[in-house]
Amino acid sequence: MAGKVLDLSETLNKKPLYEQIADSIEEAIIYKGEAASKLPSEMALSAQFGVSRTIIREALKLLQARGLVEIRVGGGAFITKPESEDVSELLLRIVQMDRIEDKDVYEIRIILEVAAIREAAARISDKELELLDSQVDGMEAAKGDLAKRVEMDCEFHCLIAKYSGNSMLSLLVESMTGVLRKFIIAGIKSPGGNEDGIEKHRAIIAALRTRDPEAAVQAMTAHLDRSWNNVRSQMSLFNQSN
Repeated sequence: MAGKVLDLSETLNKKPLYEQIADSIEEAIIYKGEAASKLPSEMALSAQFGVSRTIIREALKLLQARGLVEIRVGGGAFITKPESEDVSELLLRIVQMDRIEDKDVYEIRIILEVAAIREAAARISDKELELLDSQVDGMEAAKGDLAKRVEMDCEFHCLIAKYSGNSMLSLLVESMTGVLRKFIIAGIKSPGGNEDGIEKHRAIIAALRTRDPEAAVQAMTAHLDRSWNNVRSQMSLFNQSN
């Protein structure tokens, strides 16, 4: 009886050729490249991979979409490093398209920011505390400018994540800013929310000055809990009016 024939078709790379080349260039960029370095010309890449320049152009466009390459008209392609804003925009689209509930988003905010402030409390410097003070002073000065007030609020929380000393945690908190912006806006717009937020931020700084992680966690939790209540109140009013 004839033996069973082994099907090897699944082992073939079924990606389009331009995507395979983009993957290859991406690997070289990640492990060998430096930001602002120029990639070889289209002609050189075409010769290196044995494909047409059209395929190379498609590969470079894909790398540009991935945030790894900047294509300059008449200047060639240069290596770029994806920023947290790129991740933030992508995350926002995923949250919106997957209809992820506000409660789930906010719970993740609490998990990340509590972890960040716990670490920051044990290592924060006097200079970093001064910078946080300046940030809250800026929030107070910008109370009548919603866009600036929101931006400074986001930056305050990103600074605490940065001061945690954990680069990955800092990146995750920064990447959440796009998703959280609507919550921060709603909280500020709620009755007394603007002033309350500023007061809670100052309480967070006071707790950080003690260098006591638990005190800092309590201050952050109190702020986020109050903010969430303000957000729900504001969103409830919005839904009733529509």
